[in-house]
Amino acid sequence: MVGAMQDISTRKMAEERLYKSEANLRNILESSDTAYVLLDENSVILSYNRLALELSKKEIHNEIAEGKNYLELMPLAQRPAIQERINHVLATGKPVAYEAGYMENSGSITWLYMRMHPIFNNTGKINGLSIG
Repeated sequence: MVGAMQDISTRKMAEERLYKSEANLRNILESSDTAYVLLDENSVILSYNRLALELSKKEIHNEIAEGKNYLELMPLAQRPAIQERINHVLATGKPVAYEAGYMENSGSITWLYMRMHPIFNNTGKINGLSIG
């Protein structure tokens, strides 16, 4: 019988630091007064905070969820403009800001100030964007 042992303490400590870092970031996003949605380069929702979920129900009358396509949840009339902004961010690597009006059930319009920022991986390639 042959066996092998390897000290993985360094790897375990790195995993613990990463876990703590992710938990800290999640806590910051959840306590923010800004709604955040993280998309991949195909507009698929990767993550979002509580406020984004609440606003999606109230403003777009659709519930966001991981794995859903962000554009498909948006009001039909706004999709081309949103797609254009997403394309711009992905092509240029530069953020965009805009105002968007959403019709309430009461008939009034709620205006939101929105920002899209590119998300870069560790090699500098854009692999998604955040909307807040």
